[in-house]
Amino acid sequence: MFEATLWAFLPALVAIVLALVTKQVYPSLFAGIFVGALLFAEGNILNAFSDIIMLIAEKLGENGGILVFLVVLGVFAVILSATGATRAYGEWAAEKITSKKGTLLATIALGCLIFVDDYFNCLTVGSVMRPVTDKRGISRSKLAYIIDSTAAPVCIIDPSPPGRLPSAASSMGKMRSSPLL
Repeated sequence: MFEATLWAFLPALVAIVLALVTKQVYPSLFAGIFVGALLFAEGNILNAFSDIIMLIAEKLGENGGILVFLVVLGVFAVILSATGATRAYGEWAAEKITSKKGTLLATIALGCLIFVDDYFNCLTVGSVMRPVTDKRGISRSKLAYIIDSTAAPVCIIDPSPPGRLPSAASSMGKMRSSPLL
């Protein structure tokens, strides 16, 4: 109904204007998506929400498990920060590590220890080592470089990255239901 008309620009216009006015990108994008779904559903709000949910589920497909895994890791990183665990480690490390070189080596070592996921590695090592490197006069760009240089390579070397776990678990479930076992 709204194809090839000026109404097709409305969702993008809503998203852009809201993002510029509110300085909040994600809610603005969601508002634009909702306006587009509302146009697609011909004004029916329930159908618009249903269409959004169905489209997201269709597009995520098998990647939904990975998305949930990454969200859980992000929540875990926030919990570590909120409880003061990262601050406590940072204070301990600041007392024990007295040189710039030692701080950089500790950052590399911590990056090698946390190999669950490269994003989780960046979140945790960055939040833990930032106060220590700031205290030692190491630039944040250098900290970011070191974290980025250790995060992905260490996770690639790890023999059981989280991306393979969901597929391995589903194949194990198939093996158990096999008549041969």
